[in-house]
Amino acid sequence: MKIFLLTFALLFSIKLNAQWSGSILDTLTNNNVKDEVNRQSIAIDSTDILHIVYSREISPSGWNIFYKKRNANATWTNEEIVTSQTGYNPVIASSNQNGEAYVAFEAIDTSDMEIYVCSNSGGNWNCFQLTSDTLDDTSPSIAVDSSGFLHLTWINEKQNGSYKIMYATNLSGFWVEQELFASQLGQFGSGASPEIAVDKSGSANIAYRGNNGNGYRIHYAHNQIPGGSTWNYEIISTPNDQDLAFAILVDADTVSHLLITGNDGFGLPLRAYYHTKKFSDFNFSPSVEVAPSFHGQAGDLFVDRNKIPHFVLNEVNENIITGNIIYADSTDWNGRMLLNSGDIYNANLVMDSENRAFLLAFQGNTSAEEEVVIFGSSNPVNIPTLENKETLYTIISSDNIMKIYFRENYFGRLLCTSIDGKIVFDNRGNFFIGEIFSINIPAKGVYLLISENAFVRFVKKFSLK
Repeated sequence: MKIFLLTFALLFSIKLNAQWSGSILDTLTNNNVKDEVNRQSIAIDSTDILHIVYSREISPSGWNIFYKKRNANATWTNEEIVTSQTGYNPVIASSNQNGEAYVAFEAIDTSDMEIYVCSNSGGNWNCFQLTSDTLDDTSPSIAVDSSGFLHLTWINEKQNGSYKIMYATNLSGFWVEQELFASQLGQFGSGASPEIAVDKSGSANIAYRGNNGNGYRIHYAHNQIPGGSTWNYEIISTPNDQDLAFAILVDADTVSHLLITGNDGFGLPLRAYYHTKKFSDFNFSPSVEVAPSFHGQAGDLFVDRNKIPHFVLNEVNENIITGNIIYADSTDWNGRMLLNSGDIYNANLVMDSENRAFLLAFQGNTSAEEEVVIFGSSNPVNIPTLENKETLYTIISSDNIMKIYFRENYFGRLLCTSIDGKIVFDNRGNFFIGEIFSINIPAKGVYLLISENAFVRFVKKFSLK
């Protein structure tokens, strides 16, 4: 694994945003072939474990799909092959219920493309074919809700040559597919690139590039109830003549966020706009321009724990992606150049519980070799050292038993993981002053105990010797 100290990323800015402080550019692959990432190639779970998926070109044609994760001690696991079959456009999501990663991709079944879904349990990948028809199913996007159920969207080709947006979930215990009948994709609907996010209730929010008969716009569909068949639709309006790319996120307060980029024709000028919609609102907010001094294609957005939105854009100059990355947030809408080496592409963005940012992309501007890279902190998750009087509980451990003595009433989630992110137990309940809760620990080692609800989040590190 190659690590490059960042010496070029701030040539255009004196100010270093706190979320990028101490960041390095870390190369996660190192070979003589092409490794690439697409949109939605990185996920972060509630224990700040990073999960990534990427594609590697294989000879004579096609791509294999690989997975890595970064543990709480900031070390990356060895890569794992997700599936032995040739696959395309992989996307990833992780569960806060059990820390598992889920990957969706498209692959050829006989003569047409179908959607496959894979899960990672205990380091073993298991895949199954979700769709099965005679026409192409492509461009999957995946999300996991707070209860651990999966939600997917993709593009389905119809017999008449048109295209529709599809949605599926296993919320009921088995997979149910449905077509978004009102989805308008236009003549070139195969490029609609849908993306899904779920709110805390489990309702799906899907954005896609649609055609309303007067140029491309980003369309939005919201499922009124989790797994239901009634959808609300909206066509998002920006000052652009047409909009072509976007990123969507739904935050912990059930606010939907959209980053949209488009142009006035012939690729110029390429402008970015930001929109939000609260759960109770009927429509998205008016456009706010992001990084107006730059031209860029939507990379990604993330909302931190202080409710500040952050954006990354892939810079474009006269219709050509330059390989530079632009960054902006709502404290500085003007933005700045974050990475300007001229060879970084397809920026993905996540942030951890300490508001440290991580940008996943691929590096390389030759047709022969590309590597997956991540720009962010190389430090482990910063576990605060808290005095007992400041904590919710005291931990007493011996042999393979951990006892938690509660010092004040607590209502919420208790999650215990090993230092490498494996879940030991995940418990939701009510605990009271003086109550002692005992659990069995499988082996000696270092563990994290996380207590989390709407009001507090404590992380305590302890050892079992």
